[in-house]
Formats: sequence, C-alpha cells, structure tokens
Amino acid sequence: MKQYGYENSSNISLIGGFRYQRNNKGEILINPNNGVPLIDANFNPIGDRNPDFLLGNVNTFKLKDFNFSFTLDVRKGGDIFNGTALYLWENGLHPKQVDREKTVIYKGVLRDGLENSEKPTVNNIELSPYFNGSVYYRAIAPESFIEKDINWLRLRDVRLSYTFPSSLLKKINIFRSLSVYASATDLFFISNYSGADPNVNGLTAGVPGLNATGFDFGVMPTPVGYNFGLNIGF
Repeated sequence: MKQYGYENSSNISLIGGFRYQRNNKGEILINPNNGVPLIDANFNPIGDRNPDFLLGNVNTFKLKDFNFSFTLDVRKGGDIFNGTALYLWENGLHPKQVDREKTVIYKGVLRDGLENSEKPTVNNIELSPYFNGSVYYRAIAPESFIEKDINWLRLRDVRLSYTFPSSLLKKINIFRSLSVYASATDLFFISNYSGADPNVNGLTAGVPGLNATGFDFGVMPTPVGYNFGLNIGF
C-alpha cells in the first residue's frame, strides 16, 4: 500500500501520506485490542517541501597577488520526509529501538467510544516490540517522519589563488600570465536535520517540477571535493 508521495493539490510542493487518527483534542487514537495507534486510511497533506527562502552569498577578497573567495548557501524552512528513518523503523533497525525488549506504551487515548468525551480513556496497554514486532514496527504513520522547518548553512565553494607578478614573468619570458589555485567544495554544513544530508532528491533531475526534492531514501551526504591547478597564458 502506498504510504507517502506527492499530494495532488494546487501546491506542488506538498507531501502526502497517512496520518494518525485523532480525537477532537488532537490526541492520537489507540486500538483498544492491541495498544497500537490507529492510522487514517485517507491520503492527506503531511508536509510542505517548499522552503521559506534560499540564499547564496559570494565573498571575494584580494590582497596583493592573492585572491580568496568562498560561497555560503543558506536555507530557511521547508519540510523533509525522512524515508531512511522510516525504513529502519519498520525493519527494527532504528537507533531508538535498541531497548526493544522493554515494554512501551503509545501516548494517546483509546478509541472505545469515549475518545471525544470530557475524560477519554488514556492508553495504558503495554506492548513489547520484541515479541510483537510485526505489529509494533508497522504501527507508525509516515507523518512521524516528516521533519519540519529544516535549515542549513553550507560552505559551498572555497578558492585560493596566487597570480605571479608580470615583472617575474618578463624575466622568465615564457608565459604571458601564470597563476596557481586550490579549491574545495562542500567543506561542511550545519543543519537541524536528523538524517545524513537535507539536500536530498529521491529521484533525479530528469523528473519535471519539484520531482523528489525533500524525499530522503538512503541518501549519502554530499562529498567534499578538492581541486588544484595552474592557469597558464602564452
């Protein structure tokens, strides 16, 4: 069964998926027979991938024959679906499941007919992930893996170059111009995202529209790149 994906609406950046059933106070409804949350069978908007803004800041400095530049990349807001964490959870591999032999109680109220009353029945049914894995691991809605308001600060492009002075080149009398440089890309980033890298795309750039931007399925962090070179003019 499809659990998450695009939401057909006027906003193409919405993420659609299953949510928990809730009472009129917003509390999660729990199945009184087994103690697991009840999931709404309807496909609903659960996130919006569109950031509040993206900002690129290019900085260049020059000191005599040295040139130094770097680019800062800033993102503010927007949601990401952490499909990697969902996969790990459903297969019992998530870091939060280390103590799987301990019993847990899902926070919510029982759907026993009193869920919308003044005093709904608080869930107190204990469930063991170790002995009830087939139920426990599948009893979580995709909305739990939507990470809201993701921000980042990235150091994108750093470049240091040195241009040999013309007075020196005239003495050599071989080159009209000569410079050396060293550069690096994606040296580091800071983010409030719990996954490897929030700059994710579950598909490829060949998919039209926003494609799968904001869908994290086993994405590895952007690798650091280094370059060294010469620029020679004759």
